[in-house]
Amino acid sequence: MKQGSRGYSPLEQPTAQQVMINAVSAGPITVFLLGTHTNFAIFLMTNPQLKKNIEHIYVMGGSIWPHCPKKNNSRPEECGNIGNLFPGDDNPYAEFNFFEDPFAAYEVLHSGIPVTLIPLDATNTIPITENFFKAFEQKQNTYEAQYSFKAMKMAHDTWFNNHFHENVFMWDYFMVGVALSIMRNSANDNGENEFAVMEYTNITVVTSNEPYGISDGSNPFNDGSTTSKFKNGVHSGHVQTGNRDPFCLEKNQKGRCKDGYTMEVTGPDSVRVLVATEAKRNQDANSLLDREFYKSFLDGILVSPNGWASAATIDIVYDVLHMMGRDDIPVGLGDVFAIGQKEQTFPLFGDCKYRKAIPLGGGGLLDSDTLYGFARDLPRSPRRYTAENSVKFGAPRDTDHPEVRQPLALEVWKSIVDSTDPGSKITYLTNGPLTNLAQVISSERASSVIQKGNPSTVPQNEFAELNMCLDSLAAKDLCIVGGHIDNKTGNLFTVPSNEFAEFNMFLDPLAVKVVMDSKLNVTLIPLGVQRSVSSFNHVLQRLEHKNQTPEAAFTQNLLSRLSQLQQKSDRYHHMDTFLGEILGAVVLAGDDPLLNQAFQHMPLKILANGDVKNDGQIVIDEKQGRLVKVLRSVNTTEYYDHFADVLNNQSQSARIGNFAEQKRIWTTPPNRFL
Repeated sequence: MKQGSRGYSPLEQPTAQQVMINAVSAGPITVFLLGTHTNFAIFLMTNPQLKKNIEHIYVMGGSIWPHCPKKNNSRPEECGNIGNLFPGDDNPYAEFNFFEDPFAAYEVLHSGIPVTLIPLDATNTIPITENFFKAFEQKQNTYEAQYSFKAMKMAHDTWFNNHFHENVFMWDYFMVGVALSIMRNSANDNGENEFAVMEYTNITVVTSNEPYGISDGSNPFNDGSTTSKFKNGVHSGHVQTGNRDPFCLEKNQKGRCKDGYTMEVTGPDSVRVLVATEAKRNQDANSLLDREFYKSFLDGILVSPNGWASAATIDIVYDVLHMMGRDDIPVGLGDVFAIGQKEQTFPLFGDCKYRKAIPLGGGGLLDSDTLYGFARDLPRSPRRYTAENSVKFGAPRDTDHPEVRQPLALEVWKSIVDSTDPGSKITYLTNGPLTNLAQVISSERASSVIQKGNPSTVPQNEFAELNMCLDSLAAKDLCIVGGHIDNKTGNLFTVPSNEFAEFNMFLDPLAVKVVMDSKLNVTLIPLGVQRSVSSFNHVLQRLEHKNQTPEAAFTQNLLSRLSQLQQKSDRYHHMDTFLGEILGAVVLAGDDPLLNQAFQHMPLKILANGDVKNDGQIVIDEKQGRLVKVLRSVNTTEYYDHFADVLNNQSQSARIGNFAEQKRIWTTPPNRFL
């Protein structure tokens, strides 16, 4: 796609609150909500004086009535779930957008501003049928249509089964179409429009579960303290804590939790909302497009599709390798979920119990996905992440170009193993969660370069079929950057109840246990020694006084930005954590005796019991711990010099030309849009 002139820059990017304040302050406005209501609810609560400028709110979300085969005569057991959560065993009532933040949805619907709701009840009557899909494919007359169809086709081609046309609906598309049609007919108070049947309904959003007034630790609004905001009432009950919440599960019955359910009610807690109940049929009874909206959509209503998870970080890695002239290095995509967090019946879904500790915005995933605003300045690699897939790798069907499918992490490992000479050893460095390494340990293909271990040492979890262990790696062949073994506070700042954990170990504690139980020869570079070499001032001073390679110049720019962000905002207070992780590469490749590395073998044990207050902590245990080689200290002065010297080694620098020239090529607009 064409690159616009605007780009993300940390701390300079306007926040969602700033954008909404500016837009709503400018005068009368209509708001469309297509996802979770968190940002807008915060805006309403902090800027009540601006509510008068909001004329109407259109919402895609919620689900009100049971979906039964016979509208008035169905038995309860014949009716499907009201909501669309998967698997829905513990909460069959909620729709995803409302479930993500029920209290925010409650605030929006009860704000006093007129609301029109397009719930699942309506969107479930307008699936992306095969006839519509084919008609859309034939009508690609604009760039917007091309982009929208490509996104839709990606979802179609990668869908987990052969029922895409029955399982996927025109959720956000339909809501925008209905809203625009109502706005065009604004003189009619009943929401008259071309696409949906409408009616007024009294509803509310369920934010907690009975019995109310309890304090079981699940509800932050009712934590038992004297300052609790809601000690009684509809907000004071149990709050669902995630998939498979024991409180919500009922044996041989549907779950009892209703967090996020848009329930039809009467009385003081109800609010009158205009609701779409179903999509109108096409007035042309002979048309293959049996809904009126299908026809109008193809005639000109084109909106951006619902966004799915991005693989932006993969593209950044490709671009950095391209800058270094190393397009030959394979890149694998690892699992999204930690061990034990994936749904067994539907692996695309799972619990984010540990992963949710990573901040989403500035200082978190937003910056990692954009390389702190530098991603657009990198020379663009010919390799890109794609959602292409193949039956050969377990997909239900081949996509259009399976040859450019993104390889998975374990596949990259296997390709490396296959390419090595007999007797060769492979160096493995980790500076994140150990999920991929745990998968490597379980790989039978690992036997081509490593010897068999004792599978009885591996716990009975999803790696129960493990029959190989990494026993023969030399001491420095596996280097793990992570863990914390001192009595000082760890770096898990987003989980204050877990005082001594380190981020990498916390993000997948069961994977750490798999590695520990494999009797692997591990070199651990813990948080304490990382902190000793985490001075931005020292490393930047060394880089400034060198005849820089393109890689060194880029590293200096990136580290300088991290340092500046850390000084400007508390949101970036943890930036030196990433600086410390560089130590792993230096130790692994460092043959400089002046580094004066001091190691100690220590009996260590990982805590992985499912309690976020303790998970990820590494303790010294003389009886049950296993001996691990731990880096305890390093000559910090020599470390900074060594790092700058290696990075500026001209003989190892990129051979693809000047970095500034690459940047000029990358930032020059292309000749065509797609």
